[in-house]
Amino acid sequence: FSDSVSAIAFHPNSNLVAASGMDGAIRFLTFSGVQLAPAYSGLHQTIHALHFFPDGNRLVAGAHGGIRLIDMDTLGGSRRITAFDDFQNEPSGKIVGAAFLQGRSVVAGTAARDLYFYDRDADAARHVQPIPTLQFHRVAANRQGTLIAATGNDGRIHLYDPSGTKNGELRPLTELSQPAEHLVFSDDGKTLATDYPDGAILVWDLEKRQQKAAIPRQAAQDDALHLMAFTPTGDLAAIPVSQDGSANVPVLRLFHFQDGSPPVASTIALMDSTGEQPVDITALAFRRDGKGFHTGHADGVVEHW
Repeated sequence: FSDSVSAIAFHPNSNLVAASGMDGAIRFLTFSGVQLAPAYSGLHQTIHALHFFPDGNRLVAGAHGGIRLIDMDTLGGSRRITAFDDFQNEPSGKIVGAAFLQGRSVVAGTAARDLYFYDRDADAARHVQPIPTLQFHRVAANRQGTLIAATGNDGRIHLYDPSGTKNGELRPLTELSQPAEHLVFSDDGKTLATDYPDGAILVWDLEKRQQKAAIPRQAAQDDALHLMAFTPTGDLAAIPVSQDGSANVPVLRLFHFQDGSPPVASTIALMDSTGEQPVDITALAFRRDGKGFHTGHADGVVEHW
């Protein structure tokens, strides 16, 4: 990439990896780094969200200026999503999350308090503004496409069903003054992890709708956020990053959860094939088979571990 890597997604049924850059380009690679098709560059802006549809046939990409559905059978052919109900062209406000839902629909959330829903088959769309006074900071959906989570400026996690109807909220045991910076679901959709600038990593049990664990920061990293991802077995991986979103401490921490017990932590130092520390890490994603993960870096490199 010509600039920092911003997002990584693994294809559900193959060794295909999609990676996006701050320049708005999407490249399709194998686990070994072989590029499979010309880069797609239809968005021209930093891509904040990148997800494959469960059948692997489509990829959704969200950026500041809108979202795109990319049909994988053409590897680069794109269908632009513009028909949002009575709204003209693209949704208003920065896209802060985009994901597939049940069936063949897409949800996109914006910083302007909006959720947009697009039906791929019916070529129809609708828009809701669930809480007019709430500004969304991040929006994500579980892999099953049955639950949407949005972090708000009130420090809580707001939950919605695929229709956009409010389905509850998660409140930290200690009220926090800032919205969660990162938001990730486990593969089975039963656990959610959130990361707050002024607090711990909080892990939530979505079946019980309650806080499951709080992972405190180490004293030397009080100002750090974390890139986070769940492994296929349900462990939480976290890489400390600075406030600008890049990781200058190349370590990966794994947290294993057992009912009724504090999470068990282990630390893995990240060194590249030459024994050097990698350039600042800006993206993290695990392979579906659990045998490795990819990191994106500030120098535009994607590495497989």
